Amino acid sequence: MQIKKLPIIINFQYEININNIIKLIIPNEKIIFSWIYLVFQQHYKKRHKYFKELTIRFVEYKEIYILNSYYRGINNLTNILSFPYEAPPGIKIPLIGEIVITPNIILYESLQKNKSFIAHFAHIIIHGCLHLIGFNHNNENDAANMENIEYSILEQIKFS
Repeated sequence: MQIKKLPIIINFQYEININNIIKLIIPNEKIIFSWIYLVFQQHYKKRHKYFKELTIRFVEYKEIYILNSYYRGINNLTNILSFPYEAPPGIKIPLIGEIVITPNIILYESLQKNKSFIAHFAHIIIHGCLHLIGFNHNNENDAANMENIEYSILEQIKFS
């Protein structure tokens, strides 16, 4: 499904096994869109006439493990991966990038942290979007800045 609201287009793809019960508890696409919209509205500084488009793919353990190993050299599971897109010089494409997320891992982490699934899911989506637009946590200052932004956005979200 695709949700389009100026200036963002989000493509949702589900690569989760049809028998996986986790599909039933993934937050509604409109809710996820609202979280992402907050990130871009408040922290995306690149303004141009083109739409900004991103894809969110929900995948199983195996795929995220392979992607993490191949692209980051880390042979381990992760909850989310962000792949920012940079167009070649002279090419204008509205694509921001792709987020790959494993809801099963987010559920497991939320249980481990005694945190609500939806709140943890929102946090991870926000975290991934911040990576797409250039934020990182490679040092203490960057990590603190990114964490402050994440919590600032999370405070704006109503979880029921």
